[in-house]
Amino acid sequence: MTSKSVVLLLSLIAILGFSPSRAVFAEDDTLVMESFQTVSGSVTEVDTDHKRITFRWMADDLRLQYQDVVLDVPDTCVITKNSETIELTDLESGDSGTVRFDENAQPLPKASSITITE
Repeated sequence: MTSKSVVLLLSLIAILGFSPSRAVFAEDDTLVMESFQTVSGSVTEVDTDHKRITFRWMADDLRLQYQDVVLDVPDTCVITKNSETIELTDLESGDSGTVRFDENAQPLPKASSITITE
């Protein structure tokens, strides 16, 4: 192995090792990069027919800019309120809390957990 190859390989390992993304393999051995983000904000819309929510969070504290994200809420998503597990149908517009989601999921970011606080 040449020194350029070694440097390239070590750089790649360092980048992947310190990245917030996580490499996982799909059922067909396809490499998939998951990139999870956790944000605090509030639910602005609940679409139970399509199993989606719209969540608003402050994207820039200095400029006071908010961002809305539409999230798929799969059956595997854990939704809690007051330390109790609830269903998507129990969420309401205006509920405040924290959402953890995979921003690289397609076609929409996918929620992995939703924690509602009072």
